[in-house]
Amino acid sequence: MTRTVPVSCPMDCFDLCRFLVTVSDNRIMDIKGDPAHPLTRGIICSKGRDLIQRHSHPERLQHPMVRKKSGFVRTTYNEVLDLVAATLTSVHARWGPAGVLNYTSDGYGGAKNRVQSIFFNCLGGDTRFTGSLCWGAGMAAQTFDFGDVRGHLPEDILNSDLVIVWGRNPKATSLHFYSLLKQAEKNNTRIVVIDPIQSDTAKSLGTHVALKPGTDAALALSMAHVTVTENRYDRSFVQDHILGFDRFCQYLDRFDPETASRITGVSPDTIRKLAREYAAAKAPGIWMGYGMQRYASGGNTVRSIDALAAVCGHVGKPGTGANYAARSLAPLLNRPEKNSKAHVTASRTFPAPMLGFLQAMNQSHCRHDTLPRQSIKTADLNAGSPQFSLLYRVVFDHFMTDTARHANLVYKPAVFEQG
Repeated sequence: MTRTVPVSCPMDCFDLCRFLVTVSDNRIMDIKGDPAHPLTRGIICSKGRDLIQRHSHPERLQHPMVRKKSGFVRTTYNEVLDLVAATLTSVHARWGPAGVLNYTSDGYGGAKNRVQSIFFNCLGGDTRFTGSLCWGAGMAAQTFDFGDVRGHLPEDILNSDLVIVWGRNPKATSLHFYSLLKQAEKNNTRIVVIDPIQSDTAKSLGTHVALKPGTDAALALSMAHVTVTENRYDRSFVQDHILGFDRFCQYLDRFDPETASRITGVSPDTIRKLAREYAAAKAPGIWMGYGMQRYASGGNTVRSIDALAAVCGHVGKPGTGANYAARSLAPLLNRPEKNSKAHVTASRTFPAPMLGFLQAMNQSHCRHDTLPRQSIKTADLNAGSPQFSLLYRVVFDHFMTDTARHANLVYKPAVFEQG
């Protein structure tokens, strides 16, 4: 029997494309974009099309697996559920809900994304990590600067007269946003791509400004220096919405274009020209990527770009903004998880980068309940690292990964078109 299933892409991507998947005898035969989707309009990237290979890959798990003395053996879903239920009951009885480590991350960005955390909240709580190994520094930076992370929707670039694509390569990572950029360029919107390398996007759009890796903050601060010293900043916006402007100006003295040029590798003339162009534009939008904040002081890099946008007054108007992420729908999507926290009776957290510390603890034969007291919040047996020497480890995955090989139980979840 052949049928067509409408589903959303399971990958962690801005676009969340809508697929029309042709399935015959429980096998994916074809993946196409849904032409009725208002943003993706039937176009999907090569990564999305390649999901058909993942589904039919000979190494994809077909059954749940349980570890025995002889190695992993096939088991049934009924046995899996009984084993996990018995283990959870035992851990709760001995250590309480916080004796369970819940380690999960993101992929599919829809309403079902947080089901795992909702489950453990309803079970009474857990131990889970806080922070991020991905975009967290930038999220924290914008929350500190603006109170929340509410970038403009992608279509807003059609309202811009200047677009700065900063550390982002949408031709490779966000096909539909790239299409909007091309449309904006046809409408005479000037586009500048700031990137250490000449990415596919930099080759295809506007002007490329190449800087040394890790020097984005210096470039942003030097542009702000030009804006302030040449009296090109928005005095009204500064007076009404900015705190600490005088101290910020003192700090900018360190980043005149000549000094910044030695740091960034961008010529002083280019810095001045770009700063003047950005300050003078009526509706310039900055669209940041997620690579430049994944190093020491990366959050301050995002804050420097935020500050540049703010002193120019290019915030809160159509076509503008220092756009990092858009969480406008987050309160709606996260409501079920928020409501489930009412059932939590015990929880602990630990910073995400401390996973190695947990490894060292386990190598010293420490127990679950010896986590530092200051680590406080929730958990999962969907183990994230083969380095955990926990009593019982459950991994959810389609393949026998390095992590899965260290588990007691490997649960094969449904592929995306079955979900």
